[in-house]
Amino acid sequence: MTLLGYVRGKDLSRDHHFYRRDINGVRAHKVHVCSSGHWQIARMLRFRDLLREDPTLRARYQELKLYLEATNQHGIGEYLALKAPFIDAIMGPKPEQH
Repeated sequence: MTLLGYVRGKDLSRDHHFYRRDINGVRAHKVHVCSSGHWQIARMLRFRDLLREDPTLRARYQELKLYLEATNQHGIGEYLALKAPFIDAIMGPKPEQH
C-alpha cells in the first residue's frame, strides 16, 4: 500500500485496517482492509450494493460524506462516528463483534 502512496491510519477494530491516499493535500482515496472472515466485510459489501442500486440513497450518502470531510477536525474516529447513524439506519444495528 505504501508503494501506491497510501498511509496507514488507525486500526478501526481488530483486524480492520484503514489506509488513505492524499493528492495535493486532499484526501482522495480511503481503503479498508479486513482479515478474511471479518464481520464487517459482508456489511460493507451489502451497503455498497445498496448504494449502487439506489441513486437517491447514493446522493444522500455522498452529501453527508462531503460535509463530514469538510468539517472533520478530529480524524477518522470522528468521521466514522458521525456517519455511523446514517449507515445504521439503512443497515440495522451492527452485529456483535467477535
